[in-house]
Amino acid sequence: MLRQITVSIIAAFLIATPETMFAAANTTVGSFEAVELETYTHSAPDFSVRYPYALRSSPPTRKGEVFSAAGLGRAPSLNVMVLPRPADLTLARAAQAAAQQLAPNGVIKAQQAVDLGGVPGEAVTFEWSMPIGLGVDLRTQQVSAFHGDAWVIVTITDGRVGDTLAPDLTAAVNSLRFAP
Repeated sequence: MLRQITVSIIAAFLIATPETMFAAANTTVGSFEAVELETYTHSAPDFSVRYPYALRSSPPTRKGEVFSAAGLGRAPSLNVMVLPRPADLTLARAAQAAAQQLAPNGVIKAQQAVDLGGVPGEAVTFEWSMPIGLGVDLRTQQVSAFHGDAWVIVTITDGRVGDTLAPDLTAAVNSLRFAP
């Protein structure tokens, strides 16, 4: 029985023309899609963030954290937090406070207003080191935005190996968009 099946498979392969073999291969290749980005969506407030596919999501670990994704070794990483909007805090000051909360030993290198698809935001870039003993230097960019009664903070962190953050991480933090 095995010999007969083997002969049938070989015969089917030999009978196949290059055109039919190419068509079958073309169908498979035609359905292939390279996925480079994933999308995290949140409701109440409604927003989305696109992040590199290589990052793997993990359960939130901090108060207010609604989404977390990281590479091997926890860097690079992306975190999304939703907190109550502080009544007496400006967006610029809130962005600085979020940076200091994440890394009290951090040094803010840049801060600027950003447009998140019609919603104003504030971006802060800073450098910091992991707690004593780990010896890891990191670079982080955060985007803060107020939407209704919510304060949304998107944070990306990269190991410091050059002068800038990885372009795909910068695109991720700047991809924060709120539904109308």
